[in-house]
Amino acid sequence: MPSASSALASACRRCSRMRTQRTNACGEPGKQCMSHKDKLLWKRRFVLAQLANAPSAYIALSSGASLAAPGTSSYAESNSSSREEVVRTLYDDYSATYDNLDGSQVADAFGFPEMRTQLLAMASGNVLEIGVGTGLNMPFYDAKNLESFTGVDISQGMLDVAANRANNVLGGVKDVRLVRADATEPLAEPLARRTFDTVVDTFSLCVIPEPVKALREMRGALNQGGRMLLLEHTKAKNAALGWYQDATADIIAGGGDGGTGKGCRWNDDVEAMLKSVEGVVIERVDRKLGGTVSLIVARAV
Repeated sequence: MPSASSALASACRRCSRMRTQRTNACGEPGKQCMSHKDKLLWKRRFVLAQLANAPSAYIALSSGASLAAPGTSSYAESNSSSREEVVRTLYDDYSATYDNLDGSQVADAFGFPEMRTQLLAMASGNVLEIGVGTGLNMPFYDAKNLESFTGVDISQGMLDVAANRANNVLGGVKDVRLVRADATEPLAEPLARRTFDTVVDTFSLCVIPEPVKALREMRGALNQGGRMLLLEHTKAKNAALGWYQDATADIIAGGGDGGTGKGCRWNDDVEAMLKSVEGVVIERVDRKLGGTVSLIVARAV
């Protein structure tokens, strides 16, 4: 099977990538030339076709993880520990290579950078990010809108990588803190009882063992009227696709032979979970990728 990169060798070279520059070589600020747009559309179709029979690759792409398969030492050692230790150990191991896929052509083809940009443009004031990981979201924040940034993750290995990224891309934010904590446990003490104007979570709820507990902690960390911004795997409304997600959930999560989904449950009903949390009103839901990803904006009331 040809790689996406070789298949795209003849793609238009004139236009700068929109993620890094505001203008292209065609001289049109904020635009891409038509031939490049056509190539991007073709690329997306090509990649989606190649991954149609590999749902676990799709799950891994959202986070950019380079995943260890069952049978490797870290996986075997983790199976004898608590669920929390499983998550912490695996993510500590993944931390050095976690970003490998996020900047790839495949990730771009699925539109993950655009989704992050759309969500994080709404973040402002004192911002808390749950499951901050290696800081993949950091370049997508508008730093001038942030008074402070606090990132929480269960893995110290991930936070070490995030600290380096924060120095590079959040230099304009006066107060940046990274805290190791379990989002399903009370966060008041680890966060020094601070509250926030915006709480963010992207593609983390699916791997948190008790996601409703984490959502309650997010609500507890919000100021009255503050925003909760979520970008999450979720069960599609389409009956056939939803059935497929249910049927493959264990394999995707790593419960079947060769599963490499790092425990991600891609069939969670995130909207229903959020509706069960007191003091939160959902203001907006945008469905992506056939309804398997949801961008959700909620407000603390």
